[in-house]
Amino acid sequence: MKRFNHSFVSLGILLFAFLGCAHGAMEQNLDAKLAQETAVHNRTDLRKEATQLVKLVPGLSEEQRTKLSNLRESTRVQMDDLSTRSLRLRSLMLKDLLSATDNGDELDLIKQRLKDVENSRLNLILSSVEEASRILGKEASQHREFMEDFWLGHSEMY
Repeated sequence: MKRFNHSFVSLGILLFAFLGCAHGAMEQNLDAKLAQETAVHNRTDLRKEATQLVKLVPGLSEEQRTKLSNLRESTRVQMDDLSTRSLRLRSLMLKDLLSATDNGDELDLIKQRLKDVENSRLNLILSSVEEASRILGKEASQHREFMEDFWLGHSEMY
């Protein structure tokens, strides 16, 4: 019985070591790709690149291209709204910080609303990626719930 437990523990350690190495290689690969990504410097560049990719990628049906374009446009509109809300909240937060009166409670409320807006932006991005994956016939993320819990849970720290 002890031999079985020892073997099981050894197998578990090897599995975690292997997964760690695989994850490290994936991290390095991603970092290399990010270092080569020079075409996108702002939202306008990203829009242009997305438009070109949807038009030029081979193997997509016209329906898929239309759905991806519609998704991109609806996401853009929602992101613009969230960005505007974020900017307004940050402006108000700065004004409250610099005012002569103590606005601690209001400042806390502004910070909470800003967190909510930024979480909404992240959720919009993740859900748009999943929708695009469905349009392309790829498997949607099986870890969406975990990612949402992770980001929403950790955003309370900031």
